[in-house]
Amino acid sequence: MAVITVAALVLSACLPNDPAEVIEPMAPYEPQAICEPAPKPGTVALADLIRSRWPGTWTSISRACDVGGRSEHKDGRAIDVGGVSAFNSTRARADSILRWLFAADADGHRFANARRLGVMYLVWDRQIWVANEADRGWQPYPCSGVTRCHQDHIHISLSQAGAAKQTSYWTGRTGHPPGLTVAWLDGRAGTLTFPLTLQPGHRYRLTAHGAFISGGAGAGVRPLADATARRPRPTGGAPVGPG
Repeated sequence: MAVITVAALVLSACLPNDPAEVIEPMAPYEPQAICEPAPKPGTVALADLIRSRWPGTWTSISRACDVGGRSEHKDGRAIDVGGVSAFNSTRARADSILRWLFAADADGHRFANARRLGVMYLVWDRQIWVANEADRGWQPYPCSGVTRCHQDHIHISLSQAGAAKQTSYWTGRTGHPPGLTVAWLDGRAGTLTFPLTLQPGHRYRLTAHGAFISGGAGAGVRPLADATARRPRPTGGAPVGPG
């Protein structure tokens, strides 16, 4: 939030919402609640990307409703990535995929591709990583057997937005619509829209969603550096029993 007192100043919003500067929060935990096994578009796109980028991998998405317990495979939001093993040289493929998901981007956002793809959680080699518990790192995953312990494949579950291909990796935009909201702080009601002229002696609240804002005074244009973008915090609990 920025609170400013200004002389007459004409503002214009320039908000490309560049995903290199604004990024999704960690995906919330949204477990499978209905059974619709048809692969979702974002799930298919990520599976295609993985097979293309890491030759030798294979992917599987859907699972029948009557097989096993709750799983995002049953609503088309989970990918099993095969062609990797915890026990031989193909582990390097798994490590490469995970590094790509977790790497920071040029602006220092951790887990950048995981966030932009809507990765909800991962299971690999007896461990689970949960997006909205990312600060806890990899956690133990109780299991028995190579496949149940995910030592011969990586499990990737996506959020609803990720599975719908609505995240910034695919759209080039975050879920926040670009725009700048300006509201009175001195007793007046309502929200102002652009273009507008801020009047002398009044105080305003500016809330921006997007990459940057520019302000002009007279013929010149200068940065308005004290407006900030707000992003929601992820919520939700840890996953139970993915497959």
